[in-house]
Amino acid sequence: MLDLVKIGNKIKIERTGKNISQEQLSEMLYVSRQAVSKWEMGMTMPSIDNICFLVEIFGTTIDDLLCLNDNKPISAENLRENENNPYVVGAIVEGNVDFDLSEEMYRFSPEERIVIVRAVKNFDENGIDNSLITNLNRRYFWLKLTDEEKQLLDIDRYKEEIKNDYGSCTIHRKKIT
Repeated sequence: MLDLVKIGNKIKIERTGKNISQEQLSEMLYVSRQAVSKWEMGMTMPSIDNICFLVEIFGTTIDDLLCLNDNKPISAENLRENENNPYVVGAIVEGNVDFDLSEEMYRFSPEERIVIVRAVKNFDENGIDNSLITNLNRRYFWLKLTDEEKQLLDIDRYKEEIKNDYGSCTIHRKKIT
């Protein structure tokens, strides 16, 4: 299945790599600048004809432009370079990240964080093992969540791991005389 956000991100990377503005690209393809902008945001996709022209302009292949061979996980370095959070969130939902997600939760909006927490919950409840789950420090992830996100996740495994790490904490007060 084609990922419009991934394709849009690829078009933007190729265009900026060639030092071509959206306006210049739109003139080359006889489309509006807004059309190019919508492609890059993943809202729409270029027509087959325009894809063929883009391949020629960028000097790439159709498979590369359409991200058909792009199944490698997103790394933390790629996340920092990527401005397109919907693309990253899509990779997270697919479990296709190669870093500890708990370290990067601050980068996402509250809505994106809810989507991410639901994905983690889905993987955990269904026993799906992927690079996201393999790299996730559950204790640290739990600590990074808001109360609302913790209620949504609410998996006993997380609570048990926190309890095992810290034990039951009781405060002993010494009477000073």
